Amino acid sequence: ACAFPEQVEAIRRLASSPGGDADLVMWSRFLSPAYSTVLRRLLDLGDERIGIMDEAGIDLQVLSMTSPGVQLFDRDTATAMAADTNDQLADAVSRYPNRYAALASFAPQDPERAAKEIDRAINTLKLNGLIVNSQRKRLRSKGFTRARPVQRVRSAWNFERHAPSSSAFCTRSV
Repeated sequence: ACAFPEQVEAIRRLASSPGGDADLVMWSRFLSPAYSTVLRRLLDLGDERIGIMDEAGIDLQVLSMTSPGVQLFDRDTATAMAADTNDQLADAVSRYPNRYAALASFAPQDPERAAKEIDRAINTLKLNGLIVNSQRKRLRSKGFTRARPVQRVRSAWNFERHAPSSSAFCTRSV
């Protein structure tokens, strides 16, 4: 898992507002001085992470945006954050092509824009697959009572054409 500056700042704003979301409770700890090492390591996609991988004997790491992903945010924020995150992931993979692969984020809150971002992430950025960091309860609170947003995204992107298994989210081998 990894985090991105824009994600951390958006979570920082949400964590300061009232609410009992479990991800925000977890992140309130990560944002405290006691967890500064954890946050620094989540944000690092360079030499420190590679060094830790080397020390642990890890040859390849699959990067993805850490929970809560983009699903916690409104459609526009989530869509922009997913695109920015995917750009940063693609940059990290291009800097360390033998050490990193990556799973793209997308905002299921907006299936049509999610389909476009999936297409860009897989076909232009050449990321290895997709990740949804979400719970059904959270998506329902965003207005998806029974709409099944991930299935709507699959339909909008014609996912079955790209991946033979309807439950598969890895589209390119690592």
